[in-house]
Amino acid sequence: MCRDEILIEVYNDVFYKAYISSLLPKLVDEAHSELVYTLSEMDEEKLINLHDNKELKYYSIAIIRNMIFNKSSPFNRMFNESHLEVQEALYIIDDVIPPQFNDDAADELILDIWRYLEDRSKNIDGAWYSEQIFKMYFNTSKSFRELSAETKIPTSSIYHNVKGTQELIINKFKDRWNLLY
Repeated sequence: MCRDEILIEVYNDVFYKAYISSLLPKLVDEAHSELVYTLSEMDEEKLINLHDNKELKYYSIAIIRNMIFNKSSPFNRMFNESHLEVQEALYIIDDVIPPQFNDDAADELILDIWRYLEDRSKNIDGAWYSEQIFKMYFNTSKSFRELSAETKIPTSSIYHNVKGTQELIINKFKDRWNLLY
């Protein structure tokens, strides 16, 4: 595959826009363009090797995170901090393991949580990324590292998305959750 084909593939992959919108919902197109530009400036051999070794997605996510969170990045200099609404404060909470119930109330709560996440994904740009990561983690017994190895998404990204979604669910369904205890 040549440089142009790889860049077209990255440009057309909705994953990157979704990931950017989960971090920076107001500047998705700008950050996506900056990613493609950065990759286009990269040494062609290195770009092809990353693609062939299936490391390009991981590398691109690292570029996006550096571009958004690094205060001295060209992207941040271009779009000063007053325009950025980066969610830097990601809350880390203790692992919340839902109790295993066999009653209808628990099943109904879980269905309501899934519906809430689906509605949130439809109404908020980039929320579907967090929803999918959370569902992947919730529906398997795999660790964050195992999911990272399987999807090539950085472990920290999976961790923060799962924990953020857990906190959102806990806050939204706190009263109903406590009734089940």
